[in-house]
Amino acid sequence: MENTEVIDREMEYPKKHLDTSKETEEQQVSIITTTDKSRCYDWIVTLGTCQYAKDRSSFKTYHSIPEIIIGPTLGPKLAPGPTRIIGIGTIELEVRMNSQTDETSLITLYDVLHTPDAPCNGFNPMRKEITEGCGNHCEFDARGATSVTVRGFSDGEQIWYAEECFQGGPWMLILAGEPEGKTYLKAGQDYQSSMFIDPEDAKALGIRCGTLGG
Repeated sequence: MENTEVIDREMEYPKKHLDTSKETEEQQVSIITTTDKSRCYDWIVTLGTCQYAKDRSSFKTYHSIPEIIIGPTLGPKLAPGPTRIIGIGTIELEVRMNSQTDETSLITLYDVLHTPDAPCNGFNPMRKEITEGCGNHCEFDARGATSVTVRGFSDGEQIWYAEECFQGGPWMLILAGEPEGKTYLKAGQDYQSSMFIDPEDAKALGIRCGTLGG
């Protein structure tokens, strides 16, 4: 496994991370198109200031960091727990563009936090500064009294969509091939899936994150 000072080769901006040279390593993983049943494929559409992933195997590029704990942030709404962050990297997701065809598109997520204790993965289409390929417009499409679909568009063309993972549950991004793996979300349970990180913590980690208002 090749060591390098610049882990995220696709980034076009200078990054400063914590001095973790002894723990830093690059992990190249193929785009998520095949099923690894030990992986969580629940990518939930969130708000918050950053994006996160439960499994290290989801990352295309990755480097470890000394563990930090923030929170409570993620988990059941009535009792969210603290969140461990143990790595940062880039993830590529091949997603279905719509439910009528087999066309796919590619979404790239940067500065994704590795949160192994999270109940799911978090995708925030509003964070344009840390996503690529998620489009420039989102729509919430109500179908009946309870079902809602979220759709992403680029210049009028739909390029991704998300549906409720169960009635009244969070919206889940529909991946190409709809892979099946481990799921930790339970029907009937309300979840806090939007992750907020303090700007000073983000600065120390060398990552970009949004503000509470957007």
